[in-house]
Amino acid sequence: MNAAKSKPDRLFFPSVRLCRAEFRGEGVLRPRELDKCGLLAVESGRAALSIDGRTHTAEAGDRFWLVPGTALGGRWEAGFRVTLLLFSCCRMQKYAGQWLAAEAELPASGRLERSAGLPERLPGMAGEAPPRDRLELKHALHRWMNVRRAESAAGDRQNGLLKSTEEEAGRSGIDLALAYMSGHYAREVSIEEMAVRSGMSVNHFIRTFKARTGRTPAQYLLHLRMTRAKQLLFSSDKIKTIARSVGYKDEHYFSRAFKKSEGIAPGQYMKRSDLRIATVYYGLDDYLTTLGISPVAVLSYERRLPRIGESAPAKSDESGASVRLDSSAFSYAKLGRAAPDLILTSSRLDADAQLERMAPTVTLAYSNDLVRQLRQMGGIFGRQNEAEDWIGRYEAKRKSMRVQLTAQAGRRMTAYYIRVGATLCRVYGALNQTGALLYDDLGLQLPDHFPAGEWALNIGPGQLPLFDADWLFMAVEPTPEAAGRMRAIEASEEWQSLRAVREGRVCDAQGLLLKALGPAGRLEAMHELFDRMTEETG
Repeated sequence: MNAAKSKPDRLFFPSVRLCRAEFRGEGVLRPRELDKCGLLAVESGRAALSIDGRTHTAEAGDRFWLVPGTALGGRWEAGFRVTLLLFSCCRMQKYAGQWLAAEAELPASGRLERSAGLPERLPGMAGEAPPRDRLELKHALHRWMNVRRAESAAGDRQNGLLKSTEEEAGRSGIDLALAYMSGHYAREVSIEEMAVRSGMSVNHFIRTFKARTGRTPAQYLLHLRMTRAKQLLFSSDKIKTIARSVGYKDEHYFSRAFKKSEGIAPGQYMKRSDLRIATVYYGLDDYLTTLGISPVAVLSYERRLPRIGESAPAKSDESGASVRLDSSAFSYAKLGRAAPDLILTSSRLDADAQLERMAPTVTLAYSNDLVRQLRQMGGIFGRQNEAEDWIGRYEAKRKSMRVQLTAQAGRRMTAYYIRVGATLCRVYGALNQTGALLYDDLGLQLPDHFPAGEWALNIGPGQLPLFDADWLFMAVEPTPEAAGRMRAIEASEEWQSLRAVREGRVCDAQGLLLKALGPAGRLEAMHELFDRMTEETG
């Protein structure tokens, strides 16, 4: 840092806020970007903090310096308590005779030296009494920054961050090597090259690397390649293509290396009967159970849909019931205890580095075409017969239902699926799983005036007459607020004027949105809606 340019006595703090947080039991905080500077003090417990993608073990007494733009996340298993001082920091600079506020140059985020602690005591931090007011806290913060800047001027590299010791220099060098290997595993990576990149001798690099990762550089490179190969095996790619993608010019050499590492040939890996698969998106567990595969971990439907419970229950594996994960309070530790060999997720979710670190993770492109999806998965897992048996029954059922419904009404009847929440009333079109169920499977018709290309529209109660249809399938979220909103809708003149309401063709479709994501759930929903419609019109 340029000390002359950022003199400590010219810093000022427009805003400052002291926060305390206590997390009980197991938990996770997904990375979020800070918009202010921060000092984080761990008061009790133990956690793995993620700071700009780097993991730091944090326990009572540890301190961390955070700059704006830092992505901060973490996970813990047995409770965690922290104090976080958030503040904005500017530098006063004289320009053309005027004092202007400029951005202060700050050291990079990271852990503060434990031996140094907080050189100037800060009210409310590290067991200190809380400040009397914001002014006291700002003055203390100004003194603290003075001390940190003085240390920098005296030659304390990175303002007291743990990068001054030989151990941390080695750690930084290993991080560079790990990052390079992760991005270039498909090419030849020599130990000599990695040692040079890390600023170490070859012998010191190998010792430090193994101490850090538990593997030699060659073993770690093999691990990266095998992990990526497992992901690529969940595809229609040929073994030759996969081998080249992970750094092997010879597919036979790749096959031997894979078998030596995993105990099975790459072409048979996904067909293993003991392959432990976890799913972290609704409906994917349904595909597996339809193929006769028992996932070891699935998302629980119970909290999302308490009225229907587990709509597509996963089977138990040999160790007992599958691990059920709460999507609203996702537990990586709980998933880890299921020890998956493979994790399936969806393109509808953001990429998750923590899943990648746990097991090879495959992202499936979201699709409403369950026949194509089931065939693809059946081929990958060696369950083609199971897939075709189910598809045959499904095609016969949907054809029969379409014919009966059209014959009974004398025409294709129109329908809408509408979801009501605490703050929304959403009308769904054809470009989603409920559209595939209503319009493709059951042969109902989306009214012509619904905008083409829209998967759903949010509307107000006064707009309901614009979405009139022969059938309305209503899903009310399981909250008191949503129920109250639905009661208000039902009491309105707009609702009473709808054809489906006047003629008694309004169906409770609670749970339909999640049920229709998987094959067994979709078939079950087809039967439920068909029975309701034939009862009403019979």
